[in-house]
Amino acid sequence: MRHGMSRWGLGVLLAVSVLLAGCGGSSGRPRAVAVSGVLTLDGQPVKGARIRFVPVAEGGRTAIGDTDDTGKFTLATFEPGDGIVPGEYDADVATNMAAPTTPAPSTGDIAAKVAAERPPEGGVPSKYTDAKTSGLHYTFTEDDGGRVVEVKLTK
Repeated sequence: MRHGMSRWGLGVLLAVSVLLAGCGGSSGRPRAVAVSGVLTLDGQPVKGARIRFVPVAEGGRTAIGDTDDTGKFTLATFEPGDGIVPGEYDADVATNMAAPTTPAPSTGDIAAKVAAERPPEGGVPSKYTDAKTSGLHYTFTEDDGGRVVEVKLTK
């Protein structure tokens, strides 16, 4: 090679790039896939609710989404709207969401930062307020980017 990097240098650069891509990038975090959804109770949108997707595997990351007036939500794990880490999850729902008194965090582990803000239960049947009893089980894969999840609750 006359100009630029030697073959050895190019090989090292390629190897480092592959390693970083496999580790979720330079942040060292697992890669999340963009997932949104709609939450309904007996066919009607549930507004002002927080849905949590709790990982079945130990050491996984919880993803959360807050519903708007039409029941739509966007999942977040590390940053607003970044999605969910592929894996198996059980979900739960909390309603009676109060307006936040402080702005949402811009970066970091969102689920950890809002865990203490979990609102009081109410508005949905009590079985849905605990991931262990809700019966809401989902699996997400690397290919689920852009997936829209329909979470249908019944009384």
